[in-house]
Amino acid sequence: MNAETKQIYIELTKLITTKGLTPSLAAMLLCVALSASNHPHGIPIVVNKYLQQIETVQDQVKWIEYTRNAIVKSSVLSGIPRAINSQTAMYNSLPELYQSLLRKSPTLNQTENYWESRGSKLLRAVYGEEYDNADYILNNASSDLWGWIEQAYGNVFAETTYLGYIETELDVIVTLVQMNTLPQLKNHLKGAIRVGATEEQVKAALLIAHTVRDAFFLNKSRL
Repeated sequence: MNAETKQIYIELTKLITTKGLTPSLAAMLLCVALSASNHPHGIPIVVNKYLQQIETVQDQVKWIEYTRNAIVKSSVLSGIPRAINSQTAMYNSLPELYQSLLRKSPTLNQTENYWESRGSKLLRAVYGEEYDNADYILNNASSDLWGWIEQAYGNVFAETTYLGYIETELDVIVTLVQMNTLPQLKNHLKGAIRVGATEEQVKAALLIAHTVRDAFFLNKSRL
């Protein structure tokens, strides 16, 4: 990592105090943005900065788990390789004590019947009256893709051990900005409001997402 890139990461940690979001949520979304934009080496800098604001080891580990899960959810959209690099960078930067306290068993181990039901519930919550039309269009375009979407929603996005619906939708928004997929972003901006996010939260998530994307685009930094 060169000095210029490291300085950009340090500057981005200021987003932890983004107005409209709790610091824990803002710091998590910042890590998601870095993961989705393929800048995993910035994540340890954010993690180290935010953990200094948490008093107990128990609460620090809880936030790490929260952020690890957010990156897993983001990987559905940004790709597994980026998530692997991000999770590895985060884990390797932690002291051994923290590593030993992290969860070892997966949360994504529900039966198919269970995730089909909760996936459909979340899809309808996010898409509202537009759900049936999306179902029809995507089933015609690719039934395999629609089946994967239903599985992703049921077994990943609808898993609420760490992130609820609101946090998951903000996670998705931040990721989609990095992927520059505007049609899907438009849908999820509406979806976030439908599941209970405030306009202030959505605007704050967009601020974090665009700031991260523009920081590297404008500076043309490379890791």
